[in-house]
Amino acid sequence: MLAIGYVSVLVVSLVNSVAGNCLLTKYCAVSQCCSAFGVCGTGVQYCGGSGSSHLGWSAPLYVANDCRLLGCRAGLCCSPTGQCGTVGVYCATVSYSNCGTTSCGVGLCCTKYGYCARVNAHCAYKKSGSQSQPISLTGEFKGQATYYNETKASAQYSTCGVERGVSLDENNQEVYSVALNQAQFDPYTEQGIPSSNPICQKKALVKGPKGEIVVRFIDRCSDCKESMQFLYKVALFLFYHQYFSSFYLLDDIALTRKAFIAVAGELGTGQTSVEWYFI
Repeated sequence: MLAIGYVSVLVVSLVNSVAGNCLLTKYCAVSQCCSAFGVCGTGVQYCGGSGSSHLGWSAPLYVANDCRLLGCRAGLCCSPTGQCGTVGVYCATVSYSNCGTTSCGVGLCCTKYGYCARVNAHCAYKKSGSQSQPISLTGEFKGQATYYNETKASAQYSTCGVERGVSLDENNQEVYSVALNQAQFDPYTEQGIPSSNPICQKKALVKGPKGEIVVRFIDRCSDCKESMQFLYKVALFLFYHQYFSSFYLLDDIALTRKAFIAVAGELGTGQTSVEWYFI
């Protein structure tokens, strides 16, 4: 049964890949909406505020200055009610999952409030409730790059608190903005404040079928597929290597329109295979 469960997850990942990017197909099923990362779904993340509405969905409009639309500047986090705050318990477990079921990065622990923090009296676990290890940030990663609309993700500030429209270029080198999948991003976020994450502002080299570019991580991709390294190892233990080798390539990122075209040559389906590593 365990094996069947893992196979199901892998199959779903492939189905989602084939479905394409709804920002380009302009299609979602009835009652679903297209997120900023080109994935169809239901709920506020997809249909509230910045989501593209489709027949069958109705939701209250976000109010002016709502951080779920605009984002928050560095040092703040966005609460479930759309207000920027400075206290982790204010919004961490809603915006950045719950580390009791995932993990925390090196030097961090899972607090009783469900977010990662420096080791202190509030820590309820050594690493997490499951004792799982955070996904590695070293080495070369392979995965899928998805085209995303950054201003739909948040119009004024990125996940890392970087103001939209500000150039990331340095030393006459063009640097593109990029979003990292939540599985690699979240374990290193302290007290639910995303700008505290050391991944913010890190640069990486991304290689695609038509070119390579330098990017800077300023966003978190909630719809990018999570890293499948752990599932790969389990599958390898349960089955033969050749059946699952192709499923190792799932350390996904999201690229802005200009960045995506630079590595893929065109928008196409809005998805392309890439290799990348931090620099």
